[in-house]
Amino acid sequence: MQCYLRANQQDEFSGSKAHQYLSSPRNQRIECYWSSLRKLRSSWWIDFFADLLQSGILDMTNDIHKEALWFCFADVFQTDLDKAKQHWNSHRIRKSHETTVPGVPDILYFLPEQSGGDRQDCLAQVPLCKLEEVEQQILGGSREEETDE
Repeated sequence: MQCYLRANQQDEFSGSKAHQYLSSPRNQRIECYWSSLRKLRSSWWIDFFADLLQSGILDMTNDIHKEALWFCFADVFQTDLDKAKQHWNSHRIRKSHETTVPGVPDILYFLPEQSGGDRQDCLAQVPLCKLEEVEQQILGGSREEETDE
């Protein structure tokens, strides 16, 4: 999506350069974080739901069971995810030869000027037709149906 939205830009990160899949060594910190998050938090939930399935208490082909899961656990999961996000986005990224900008992710994102960045340099004009096309792909026409009523 990022490559599509930046296809008409003229900078060094336009078009296909707007996004890259990199090898794991370049993502060691986040990979380590996801590994510890799984060990410390999500593995318990995975095992819990697997046990419910295996014992026959939970039937994932039953829409009522799925709705009940959503009703019972959505807030619990969202709170847990918010805590994980807060933890990751508030840690300090050390300066290293691979890191272009050290700092705290939330500060780097919300206040780039404090780290020598310029918010205006990060903005790229995207034609409205492209935004509408992406929205249509994501929402699958539900927005048009809402406005037709």
